[in-house]
Amino acid sequence: MTQKLTNRVTRREFLNKSIRSGATIAIPPLLIAMLNSCGPSDAFVKRERNRLKNIKWHANPAIPIPDYGCYTGFFDAMPDNSRVVNWTIDDYVAYAKKLPTIMSPGTLYISCSDGNFPRESCDTMAKRGVIPYLRYMISADFKDIHNGKADKDIVSFAQQIKGFKKPVLLVPYPEINVRSGHLVWSWGNYNSKDIVKAWRHMHDIFKDIGANKNTVWGIHFVDPDFSHDAKPYSWLYPGDEYVDWIGFTVQSAGFARSSGQSFNSIFSGTYGYIARNYDKKPIAIFELAAQSNDYQPKWIKNTFNSIKKYPALKLFVWYNSGLAGGFYGQKGQNAYGNAISDKYFIGSILPQKKQK
Repeated sequence: MTQKLTNRVTRREFLNKSIRSGATIAIPPLLIAMLNSCGPSDAFVKRERNRLKNIKWHANPAIPIPDYGCYTGFFDAMPDNSRVVNWTIDDYVAYAKKLPTIMSPGTLYISCSDGNFPRESCDTMAKRGVIPYLRYMISADFKDIHNGKADKDIVSFAQQIKGFKKPVLLVPYPEINVRSGHLVWSWGNYNSKDIVKAWRHMHDIFKDIGANKNTVWGIHFVDPDFSHDAKPYSWLYPGDEYVDWIGFTVQSAGFARSSGQSFNSIFSGTYGYIARNYDKKPIAIFELAAQSNDYQPKWIKNTFNSIKKYPALKLFVWYNSGLAGGFYGQKGQNAYGNAISDKYFIGSILPQKKQK
């Protein structure tokens, strides 16, 4: 089956276009590999690593970009409660054998909304050495947001993050380039101009208050290989000065268009596009998951071997939800723990306070 790429063109069409336009010599090996769904070539990986050696990342250093390796993250469906956060961290460490770099507090899809900063949960994570990953939304139309009608909530939220003082990874409106029924922002005004203006308006408020010192902004896209409803990335990108990390959903989930596909098949085209067009931005996978079945352990093993072939991919978040495909029992947990035991996958980078 021919797969679609970012701007509604097929992988083969993109390859032909790149060759005709004189793309850099680092790209064709990757694209050729993409057509075979086998991931980037060794030559491409080597060139990518050389490219990143002297790169000056255009991102907030509150969460430093690792020279080598990939941060680990975890997102579980849980209420905003510090006791449950502690339990989730302990449960995670039991099979992962390390603390995650980041973790999301909150319910199935959103960590926080409006002016509600989950301070108790964030304090708990920070004490354990884990950076909060805040999936954030505002209960307002995008047009109303950039017109200032939600400023009271945004200001309150920004002030609380500033008062927290420790780094947070803020991802407003996860999967922002998809408008579908299960998303809470599927109603109301949804067009590129208003979304971009709303994002910039929120960012400017944080900047004016001084909250951007410890706030790292991540934009979360859906790849067209995951959903045919996904809009092109450039359609909603607010600009380099408003974004620190660019992230994606990569799921081989039963309900997804990408069901049954390998990690390389889903992600390689996206990586090539971002590495060419946003080359100073670290790349993240904000939702990584596979269907919970007998094949999941092998998918996990293959995926984490593949992640090391994408040097600008600096963070993944395992999305442990029954909706997308939670761990396949003990087999899935063991496969995950074995995969991230590799030193390439980085755990906590913050000091952990002793528990009383």
